[in-house]
Amino acid sequence: MLRTASDADVRLVEQIVELGLRVGDVLPAESEIATAMHAGRPQVREALRVLEAFGAVRSRQGARRVWLGFEPDRFGLHLAAVLGVSDRSVEELFEIRHAFEVSHLAQVAARMTLAQQDELRTIVAAMTTAARRGHRVHEEDEAFHRALFSSVQNRVFEGVSAAFWRLHGRLDAAAAPEDLPSVAAMHARILEAVVARDVRLAQHELDAHFWGVRRRLHERAAPPGRPGPG
Repeated sequence: MLRTASDADVRLVEQIVELGLRVGDVLPAESEIATAMHAGRPQVREALRVLEAFGAVRSRQGARRVWLGFEPDRFGLHLAAVLGVSDRSVEELFEIRHAFEVSHLAQVAARMTLAQQDELRTIVAAMTTAARRGHRVHEEDEAFHRALFSSVQNRVFEGVSAAFWRLHGRLDAAAAPEDLPSVAAMHARILEAVVARDVRLAQHELDAHFWGVRRRLHERAAPPGRPGPG
């Protein structure tokens, strides 16, 4: 038996998901869902709003809702919008990325294909060229990490990463310039360690890269007149 209104709301969301809708399917009307699930229309409406917030349902004025399902990038954009552009949001998402990526390098190394190696080397080459020209490498950085961990196929992590890259990109646009050639070289070393299946070295290089990112985040968040960590 459901104890609280929040429990009931969550269960109703679960029931809607369990309808087995396919992407593009039109959802039943609120009244139909309410009748089928023995719930009130306000409760159904709230459950549908939750699904809209996750990007799983699209709602348009004067039209029936459409089922979109769970798509990591769309979820990430919604998550980023809710968290808001702030140093705290970026740091929290960054900590999740760091823990996940370091812990999954062994799996990535074991699954690495020649096609993935070629893709990643192409990205590193583009990053290196952009860095030498003094251009931001945010897009190449994101593409590298997405490609490197694509074989893991963890949708929640992909969504969290999408949120991180969205917020980090907006904050980083106003940040002080970094040593871009060094950043590109770090990614090259991470890749070659993974290709060699030297997991410890890959973890070391990835940790070094993340240490630099964390330092920049802390320096940016430090109060005026107070330096970041040494």
